[in-house]
Amino acid sequence: MPSSTPVPEKLTDSRFCVTNPNHSWYISLSQESSPCRQPFSHLLAKPAHTEHPPPRGGRVSFVAFRAVRTGLIAAILSTNALAQPDPSGIDFVTIGAPGNPAYAGPDPNNSVTGRGGVDYEYRLGRTEVTSAQWMEFYNAFWGRAPHLTLPVRWGAGSSGNPNDPFRLTTADSGMWPAGGMTWRTCAMFCNWLHNDKRTDLDAVMTGAYDVSTFGEVEGRFTDQREHSPGARYWIPTLDEWIKGAYYDPNYGGAGIGGWWWANVNGTNNAPNFGPPGQGEGNAGFNL
Repeated sequence: MPSSTPVPEKLTDSRFCVTNPNHSWYISLSQESSPCRQPFSHLLAKPAHTEHPPPRGGRVSFVAFRAVRTGLIAAILSTNALAQPDPSGIDFVTIGAPGNPAYAGPDPNNSVTGRGGVDYEYRLGRTEVTSAQWMEFYNAFWGRAPHLTLPVRWGAGSSGNPNDPFRLTTADSGMWPAGGMTWRTCAMFCNWLHNDKRTDLDAVMTGAYDVSTFGEVEGRFTDQREHSPGARYWIPTLDEWIKGAYYDPNYGGAGIGGWWWANVNGTNNAPNFGPPGQGEGNAGFNL
C-alpha cells in the first residue's frame, strides 16, 4: 500500500473505497487521496481459491473491499463484470487482468500517473455500503467499541432504544449510502466482516487491522496502515481503486486493455445522476 502518513481524524468524501485512517463514505477508501471526481464507498474481498473468473471486460456500477474509502462509496464500472455471492451480504465483482499497465496520463496535476497497476485479482464492492449494513454494525458496537464515529450522512437515526440505538428513518432509507465515517471506523467495519459479523468486542479489534495500534506519537498517527496478510476484507489501496474504477482490459477490443479516464462510468461521457435504479451516480440530483 502507499506509504503516505494516515490522517485518522480527517473526514473525506467517500462512497467507499476506504483507505486513510479516518476517511469516510465520502472518502475513496485509499491510503492516499483519491483522484475520483465522485468518491464512493467500496469494499475489497479476497476471492475464493476455487474461483477463476475471467478478467473483467467491462464495468459495473459502483455506488460503495479486496481479499470498502466506503467501502464501503458510487462510482461506475461497466457491465461485463461477474458478481459473486459473499457471506458478508455485499455484492462484489472480480477485478481481473492482473499485471495491467499503470495509468500514463493525461494527468494535469501529476497525481495519478504511474498508479493503478495491480498484479493480482481481487474483488471490489459493486455499490456503496448501505445505511442498513452500517446500522447493523453500529447497533452491535455503538457505546462498546473505541474509536467509532457516526456517519455525517446516512439513512438512520437515533431509536431511543439502548439495545438497538439506531433505526432507519424511512421505509426505503436502508438502501441509502452513508458518509462521513472516519478511517478507523471503516477499518473496524472490515474487522467485523473478517470475523463473520460476530458481536463480541474482539470481532472489531483485530482481523484486517490491529486496533491496538491506533494512536498518536508526537503528532504522527501510529495506526496500522496496511491490512494484515490474512485479511478477508480491507480498505482498498489507491492502485486497487483506480484500476477498479477506470481500467478496462478490453478497452481497445478483446484482450487489449486501456484506460477510460474522463469518467468512472467506463466512458468519456458524464454519467446520468439520479436515485438508485434510475441513475448511474447518486449525486447531482434533487429528490
